[in-house]
Amino acid sequence: VQIGPNPETIDPALNSAIDGANMLITFFEPLLIVDENNTVQPGQAESYDVSEDGLTWTFHIREDVMFTDGVPLTAEDVAFTINGIVNGEAAEADLSMVDEARAVDATTCEIAMKRPNNALLYTLAVMGIVPAHAYGPDYGEHPIGSGRYMLEQWDRGQQVILRANPDYYGDAPLMDRVVVLFMEEDASLAAAQSGTAYVAYTSAALA
Repeated sequence: VQIGPNPETIDPALNSAIDGANMLITFFEPLLIVDENNTVQPGQAESYDVSEDGLTWTFHIREDVMFTDGVPLTAEDVAFTINGIVNGEAAEADLSMVDEARAVDATTCEIAMKRPNNALLYTLAVMGIVPAHAYGPDYGEHPIGSGRYMLEQWDRGQQVILRANPDYYGDAPLMDRVVVLFMEEDASLAAAQSGTAYVAYTSAALA
């Protein structure tokens, strides 16, 4: 699979998507998922509620989600991720409408808003959750996620190799191993034509 230039970091708190291909979602499944009809569906949050004034969103986290180091994902991780983005300076995700997030208990996270904004749901749908217990300066090079795949190998400037996560709570991935190549659009088309890549991300003109 080819998806574009090499990412600088595999950290969903800093980079919410790579060249539109959202490779990060394979590592870090978001709280919510937007389906092909642009409808919000449950992800790691099995349900959510919103107050009548739109200023408090409550997310109910699944109990069977595990990080790839064997530690359960909880509301504390959700609050940690959201607050890190709200208070950070380098994050791509726009959570400027959020005041703060807090873990009510292990499976309940409340998000207090500065102002009502339904775009919150769509932002959360492209934002992975990082582990509060394992997040640090080098996390983007050695990510611990909770999605369908885990990082097997990263050769900077060349490729990322993904391996299916055996502890993923949902349906098992259809592919056990995926190699993601990083190259520009013209080279990616040539790779697809030669059989080096089975799937290529390229421009409509080149395609």
